[in-house]
Amino acid sequence: MLRRIMTIVTLVLGLTLIGTPAEAHHGWSSYDLSRPVYVIGTVAEVIWQNPHVEVLLDVHGDIRLPANLAETPIPNFLERVGGRETLQKARLPSQAAKRWRLELAPISRMMQYGANRRAQVGETVAFVGYISRTVCDEMRIEVVIFSDGETQGLRNSPLPRQEPQPNPCNPDRPERRPLLQLGVPVEALLWKLRNAP
Repeated sequence: MLRRIMTIVTLVLGLTLIGTPAEAHHGWSSYDLSRPVYVIGTVAEVIWQNPHVEVLLDVHGDIRLPANLAETPIPNFLERVGGRETLQKARLPSQAAKRWRLELAPISRMMQYGANRRAQVGETVAFVGYISRTVCDEMRIEVVIFSDGETQGLRNSPLPRQEPQPNPCNPDRPERRPLLQLGVPVEALLWKLRNAP
């Protein structure tokens, strides 16, 4: 009887320990796939390990979305699974300025994708990906864009379907409104000013 109890306890502990690393790895469902975002910053650290490669990126508040982001060259395998649409839909995050933890692919997939180049500490690199719904400084990356124009794709299958919903880690940016709303067309106002007695 004691032997049976010890066997069960050993199995439970073994399964618990085996399950621990898997809990650290996030699937696509943990991220807001309806709103891809673009960030660019200085690489603070590169962690080349499984379950996925990570980059710590320091992003400043004055970043701008490149006008030609949608034309950025990407690998053919990413083009076939919707990577171009991701670049077309990419926007800036609601709060860009911070240190981001960027989750890339597992090492074996990085090699499979031909993403052998490692970002270097101090290097300026841009990323397009998806913000976590629960960890507000974390993103899952789909495209890496180095300053010399080299790009890496980190996905070779379509994204899972996900309905758009509010993301507390990336709330909608407030709509920009004119500083002065007069309720009359500007041309009419100018005409009145020119023709005033």
